[in-house]
Amino acid sequence: MNKISLIKTPDKPTPGYPPMESALIAPPAVEIDPAWTVPSARQCIDWWDDYQMLDNIKAHSMLVAKVAVKLSELRP
Repeated sequence: MNKISLIKTPDKPTPGYPPMESALIAPPAVEIDPAWTVPSARQCIDWWDDYQMLDNIKAHSMLVAKVAVKLSELRP
């Protein structure tokens, strides 16, 4: 069930930040399909090429992936 909630300004906002009220409703919850598989690194890189991802974004994405792998290895 999708609850409607409004974005509201915090009780003690950081000085200088504008109010954050919005009439936008939150998107529906993500439904995970167990049939979906995690793509391999090679498949992701192929998609980057297929969609002509910019080189700087490829480099950033690769760095994020490497950090994620390292963090996953730290988890007990």
